Amino acid sequence: MKKYILLKMIEIGKLHRNLCNSYFMKYNISPSSPLILEILKENDGISMNELAHLIKRDNGSITSSIKTLEKKGFVIKTKDFKDKRSNLAFITEKGKKAVEIIQSYHEEVEEKGFKDFTKEEKVTFLSYLNRIEKNLLQKI
Repeated sequence: MKKYILLKMIEIGKLHRNLCNSYFMKYNISPSSPLILEILKENDGISMNELAHLIKRDNGSITSSIKTLEKKGFVIKTKDFKDKRSNLAFITEKGKKAVEIIQSYHEEVEEKGFKDFTKEEKVTFLSYLNRIEKNLLQKI
């Protein structure tokens, strides 16, 4: 059977996601939360529309995710006083601690995945991934 490189990359991505999801569930961090929390830590007080744009998800799914994160105490959602139609999301101290857990585990998984790679090999690999992404973003 022919093995496609991109399918292998997808398999590795699924493995990474499954490892992370099972670990994060121990801390009550749902699968959709890590990226949102990391973005909020860097852009505290961002609008829900901006957040949806950065994550490339629709406003409805962001609203649902933020509502869940708010119930868990990771974020606070408030009305934008400049634009009453818009909501802003702020990360709490609990959310910041969750980001530390997320980033620490991502680093651990990356170290494990690349344990036998030299620094140069990692740089080269990343350049290949960037080229693949660029190629796939062009219309076929």
